Amino acid sequence: MAMIELVRKSFADESRIRWIAGLGLALLMCASTAAAPTPVPTPIPVPGPIPIPIPPPSIYLVTYDEELMGGNISGSLNGTPFSNSYLFLEFKGNLRSVVPFSVTGASGWVITAGTATFEILDAAFNKVGSGTFLSGARIYVSVDNTNGGIGFGSFSIPRGQPGFPGGQALYPGAVLVPSSSNPNVTKYELKTDTFFSDYQLGCVGFPGTCKPGLPLPTTAGTLLLDQITVGPGYFSTTVTHVVVPLPRLTVNVALGVAAAAPAGGTPLNHFQVQGTFSTDASQGHFDPLTEPVTLQLAQYRVTIPPGSFTGSDPAGYTFKGEIDGVDLGVSLRPGNGTDYAFEVDGAGKGVPPLPDALFFKLTLGSHMGRAMVTATRPESYR
Repeated sequence: MAMIELVRKSFADESRIRWIAGLGLALLMCASTAAAPTPVPTPIPVPGPIPIPIPPPSIYLVTYDEELMGGNISGSLNGTPFSNSYLFLEFKGNLRSVVPFSVTGASGWVITAGTATFEILDAAFNKVGSGTFLSGARIYVSVDNTNGGIGFGSFSIPRGQPGFPGGQALYPGAVLVPSSSNPNVTKYELKTDTFFSDYQLGCVGFPGTCKPGLPLPTTAGTLLLDQITVGPGYFSTTVTHVVVPLPRLTVNVALGVAAAAPAGGTPLNHFQVQGTFSTDASQGHFDPLTEPVTLQLAQYRVTIPPGSFTGSDPAGYTFKGEIDGVDLGVSLRPGNGTDYAFEVDGAGKGVPPLPDALFFKLTLGSHMGRAMVTATRPESYR
């Protein structure tokens, strides 16, 4: 017991000594710090997540346009019947809403979220009516890569349910694009600029026997469409910019054959377009020097790339060159304020035979105007 007590006392004395020594060292360090502050080490940066730039929302915008041009559209709008008409459809959405689908006998891509509008013109190109489809119509745009169809459907079902997108794939109307067409839709995903010109078709109950049209709720009243039979139909996709309308667009078109035919060959188709338009100053300005210019005449469509025009706003802009087998001459001449005059002259093997009743569309950067026009065929062009 005496030995244990002695060891305990020894440890106690040693601990006391260590405590005193530690206290003295701490006081010495405090005094040294007060006299000369020790520099604080620079923190070593810890790598964090690398920020990924988020593109502006505008780059996801997409507009789908469809023109059913057979001149045989019939039905009723808000109870008023119409016939021998033309139907224009438009759908604006977001590319991030485009998703794949696969059902028995068909697969492709579809977009169901967006805003869809329509316009109907009679045989004399007078407006029958226009409006926006209401949510109850559940309008969607789809492309069937398996069977070769693209266009506007209705009464879609929610994604995840069997049979999505369901509903009526060819109602109000679509364009059938055979696999032999160039381009065709076998690999198209609704995500890039494109243009298809083939056969219109509208049918409730497709691919079975067509049934009477179903009522589509719109802001202009209920729209009912009869079966749309074969005729020319156009479908286009425009990505990455908001479409700004060109007000007061007027167009005259003359058709014929070029004065000079290739040696021993068939005379080439020739067209000349003259017109005027105005821009909305509050919606910005277009610049042909840095933006694309697209012209559509029925099934003929051409895009003049940025940097192709020469000139300036006071003097006007011009382009001369060959694109896809067509010799083109284009001029844009500023007028008063926001008014412009334009002229397009084209001839070549790339110009198809064009109908007298023409759908015309002019796109200048984000500005777009469209019109129906009856072409003339002057003697000098024959």
